[in-house]
Amino acid sequence: MAESMTANKVQEGKINRCRTMDLIRTRPGVSRIEAAEALGLNRSTLTHIVNDLLASGFVAEEQLPSASGRGGRRPIGLKLTPFYLLGIEWQSRFIRITLCTLSGEAVYHKQVDTVSYGRSEFIRVVKEHIEILEKKFGCRICGAGIGLPGRINPHRGIVIESRPLEISSLPLAEELYEALGIPVLIENDANCFAWGEIEERKEFGGNLLCMLLEFHSSPESRNWDQEVGMGIVSRGSVYHGSNYAAGELPAAGGSADGRSLVLRNLKDRSSEEALEYCRTLFSSLEPVISVLDPEILILGGDFSFHRALFEPALKELLSRPWTFSGKGVWEVARGAASFFAKTIFTLPGFNDDALYRGGWEEVLHHKEER
Repeated sequence: MAESMTANKVQEGKINRCRTMDLIRTRPGVSRIEAAEALGLNRSTLTHIVNDLLASGFVAEEQLPSASGRGGRRPIGLKLTPFYLLGIEWQSRFIRITLCTLSGEAVYHKQVDTVSYGRSEFIRVVKEHIEILEKKFGCRICGAGIGLPGRINPHRGIVIESRPLEISSLPLAEELYEALGIPVLIENDANCFAWGEIEERKEFGGNLLCMLLEFHSSPESRNWDQEVGMGIVSRGSVYHGSNYAAGELPAAGGSADGRSLVLRNLKDRSSEEALEYCRTLFSSLEPVISVLDPEILILGGDFSFHRALFEPALKELLSRPWTFSGKGVWEVARGAASFFAKTIFTLPGFNDDALYRGGWEEVLHHKEER
């Protein structure tokens, strides 16, 4: 009995420590009093946790502006010390890289257009940017979240199938960890989009639908896919389905000439062509959207990239609440970083067999060991 009580106490301590870190991450500048109230902890418990986090170098204190504006003693807020992670979108035509703090602030964006979309080229580009960014910002990058098209098991880091990247049954997260030397999590690109929208809304518990349009092409096989992925947010969390295929709609394949025709029509800013394209696309998507019944539909990927062309057509066709992603073309890369941060701060004891689930200390200590 005594051993069981001790184990429970240790687990409770881990949970409260993780909750405190996550609160400071999502609410930079929160005071100790505010943190204790938000977490439902007594002040002595919160003070003990914060003092330990300060001594460990995970958290720092900062003076905040006086709320009254009359001077006097300025309140003290809590913030994370600078920890950085990569958010990456990997598509057949390009790699988008963003550098974010654990609190979600994006400090760097870069798109690299690629001719070869193989893993060796991807690893070369990312390793090069890790070296550049660590030198530029004087930091150590503690991990990477990567969004890519296809069926992904994000808990085990396995690509079940990615037709655009021609990968299947591959433990990609493990391979990339060995190649890059930092912890890696992978997730479907549309789901990354959704994780970013959840993170932006802070403690969101509702339903969203994040729709990502991508034109995938293979320069070697000269095949193309018009692919629409849906990041389904149910009660504040991404829904993956029984086989990690939720939101993966059948791609409309075609010839390279067909792809060129579609893209040329978009490039020519033909409003009639855009309207007809959207009408055809949403005639098949509308029943799915209606069944899911989201609070709002958020559009990203090539919807955002060709926003000027698509917006008039979408305004005419869509009667339900909708908007474009506020992050522009960086929604997947930034969402991948959000997914990484969300995962490592998920409370210990919940699906602990998943990669880095609740493992924020392991990840941040790994940065010191490199």
